[in-house]
Amino acid sequence: MSDFTVSIVSVALFCVVAYLMARHGAARRLRRLQQEYGAENVFFSRVDQSYIALDPTKKRVALSGRGGSSSTGTSMGVYDFAQISSAEIVSNGTTLARVSRTEEVGSPSTALLSRPAAAEINSESMRHVGLRVNVNDSVYPTFLIQFVYEAIPSTEKPAAEERPELTALRSFYDRLRTAIRQTEAVSAEAGLSAASPSGPCIVSIVSARNTIDAINAIRRLRPDLDLVSARNLVESMPAVVMTGVDPQEAERLRNSLALQGIGVSII
Repeated sequence: MSDFTVSIVSVALFCVVAYLMARHGAARRLRRLQQEYGAENVFFSRVDQSYIALDPTKKRVALSGRGGSSSTGTSMGVYDFAQISSAEIVSNGTTLARVSRTEEVGSPSTALLSRPAAAEINSESMRHVGLRVNVNDSVYPTFLIQFVYEAIPSTEKPAAEERPELTALRSFYDRLRTAIRQTEAVSAEAGLSAASPSGPCIVSIVSARNTIDAINAIRRLRPDLDLVSARNLVESMPAVVMTGVDPQEAERLRNSLALQGIGVSII
């Protein structure tokens, strides 16, 4: 067997192993979310592994997704309902329905039936439909959860109302609308930290722009944690990282971690 053949086989095996590990990680993350939030309160995208999970009892939402249609980075975080500023249904980068505390534009039922004009459709036309959630977080304010990514038939009208993903999208949009309208807004600072504590603090992570960077940052703060423990901590946000921290040191940690794309709560 030539060196070139060996190289090709090695690359192929590496890709297969990486794919299987990613699938396993996604399945494990989905199980954790369903156990914590309940299967009926979780949507996990098969398109890009973005997700949304609602906790009606504790009034919080767990989010993971890209920052927008043009963003290449993926973030994750857990937020109180009061930190949600708006929610939007977007299709191919265009907002079809939007709700905030001050206005509501469009209808999800009408929006989900939208499709490009016939003249714009060709054999390569794709339809992207997602839920964009904007939160009061200076570190990572926007999450895009992808519900649909499909080719658009050039002749047949897609049965949009029958798609389970779109039914789920409408349901989560309606539930976010209720959360936004019925909850008093808070600022990012109020959501992440109460009044400045005078005694020992508890430092928790609540959001992260990049999972790998967050894991590495946590391991630098907590050398006692191995890779698996640090990863489990990041994936179970909000999670306590340190206790009994001096208030000034806690504030320094918050600023340092914010530069690394990590949101911190101090109590």
